[in-house]
This record gives sequence, structure tokens and C-alpha cells, in this order.
Amino acid sequence: MSSKLTFSGIKSRTIKTEISVTEKKYGRLHAGTTISKMAQELILDVLLLSKEHTLIADKQIEIDEAYLKDRKTFRREDISDVDISKGRAAVGTDFFKLFKDGDVIEVILHE
Repeated sequence: MSSKLTFSGIKSRTIKTEISVTEKKYGRLHAGTTISKMAQELILDVLLLSKEHTLIADKQIEIDEAYLKDRKTFRREDISDVDISKGRAAVGTDFFKLFKDGDVIEVILHE
């Protein structure tokens, strides 16, 4: 039995199934609406999953860790004002090298 990641206090969420050449080249994930809502007390998690396996129940999300390929976590001070205004997060080029067809990137802004 695999463990699960649980996120509560969800403020915004974006799911991406495709990434652009620019995102790959510069290592910056574009998830405009979710990232632009970043505030001091919130946490941004960027998850690379082999499949979309998310269970949503009453403002809580559970993700089976068996499908987790990579995870980046950011606090407000980790993201520049420019990146927030442009809705992007510097996940790095290695993050995108793991991305294969059928994979999903889930961006979760939470407490």
C-alpha cells in the first residue's frame, strides 16, 4: 500500500498536460492564475505525476505517491515579484526532462 500526499486549504489549482518549448528551455513553468495568487502565508507545490490520480474531497486533495515523479515546493520568498506577475515558477530544466507523454503537472496553491 502506497502513501498519499494530502493538501488542505486549497486556494487555487492548475493541471497541465503539455509544456512549451520555452518552458523546457528556461525551466520556468507557466501556470498564470494559480501562481499570480501567491501570497506570503501560502505554499505553492508543483507536482509531476505519471498520471492524474487525484482524489478531491471537501477542500482536500490526496495524491498517491506511487505516481509522483518529482515535486517542487515554493514559499512566497522563493519566487520573484516578476515571476509572480508573469505567473511562472522556476522549477528548473531537469524537472521538465522527466516529463513524458501522458504525464501531468499539478500546481497547487495552499495554506
